[in-house]
Amino acid sequence: MSALCTVVRNISYFEAGPELKKCCRLDVYLPSEHSLEPGQKCPVVIHVHGGGWQRGSKQMRGSPVFGRACAAEGMVAVLMDYRLADGTLWFAICRALPYALLAGLAVLLLSFVIRPLKWWIAGIVFAAVFAFKLYPALKKRKRNRAKLVSHPEQVQDVARSIAWVYNNLTQMCPHADLDKVFISGHSAGAHLATLVALDHAYLQAEAVPRDFIKGVIAISGIYTVNAPFKSKVRNFVFRWLYTRTAFGRDGSVWRQASSINHVSASAPPFVILSASKDHGLEFDAARLYQRLQDHNVPCSYHTVPSTTHHSILARLPHHAAKTHVMGFLRSSCQRLVGNAPRAAMPAFPQPSAPAAHKVVEFKSPEKELLLSPGGFGHQMDSE
Repeated sequence: MSALCTVVRNISYFEAGPELKKCCRLDVYLPSEHSLEPGQKCPVVIHVHGGGWQRGSKQMRGSPVFGRACAAEGMVAVLMDYRLADGTLWFAICRALPYALLAGLAVLLLSFVIRPLKWWIAGIVFAAVFAFKLYPALKKRKRNRAKLVSHPEQVQDVARSIAWVYNNLTQMCPHADLDKVFISGHSAGAHLATLVALDHAYLQAEAVPRDFIKGVIAISGIYTVNAPFKSKVRNFVFRWLYTRTAFGRDGSVWRQASSINHVSASAPPFVILSASKDHGLEFDAARLYQRLQDHNVPCSYHTVPSTTHHSILARLPHHAAKTHVMGFLRSSCQRLVGNAPRAAMPAFPQPSAPAAHKVVEFKSPEKELLLSPGGFGHQMDSE
């Protein structure tokens, strides 16, 4: 029989009006109570999704796979959404351009076969197809403009989700151990996760202790927002497509937003993972690893064979990335046992099969849910 985990979806962690509230939600993946020993405390892992700061959600890019993997190992996983930057226009153009070029080229070739067909009609077809493919994206961009943000709003959202964990998680999951809270991120999410862990100003603004995060899992991340690659040409293209939309054009903002510039001796332990085919981002990962070593921060760096930038997270249970992540969490929890005032956590249970998941979606307001008689656990058990 497979282990069962419970997923509580769409809990609002930031009250910011009806529109923005939909962007600031999180899902909590809880391990089955039957897999826990009496009095066992579960580590907590907060995961931040990727998407170039402009796309993605907690339901995409392998995040649910990560949440289920953590729950299967006896941990509580918190998957959070954050507000996105305005990158819709550039990606809409990139998507529309190939269709328009193919249509225009087809008409141009036909003009040499069908004599009455004029070559300049190809230009009209190109423009018509381009506009047809681009219009829906522009309409969506206009509709969502109020939700689009730039730095530092995204990392502030991550800090707010951490504050929700700090203030509310034990009300819904008494087994959660707030002395063993870790943060994970993939791609752009790894940038946000490392930045909030290294620059303590964001947690302090939410009245969260600066040492609340006990470890960082950085998966195929970006740590220098203006130059993550070795190639100057790739860095130029990256700045044009990503950096300027999320961080503006001010070089001082780029430096402040780069998590690699906030490494200090007080940083929590790190595990850094790169895919074997990671678009060249392994250069930035190695640079962050070296910076952490220079400050004597406990850290390890692994390249996961036979993986891509996407599959390193989406297929986490099927390759060595899971071994590195869970090994890091186990060793970190063992190191923290002597310092934690709460009960020490026994060894992680080892399920015989991947965890199935049970979805419980609450539509009640968050405050009513938190303060309801019997608490979160009673409501979930009654499902």
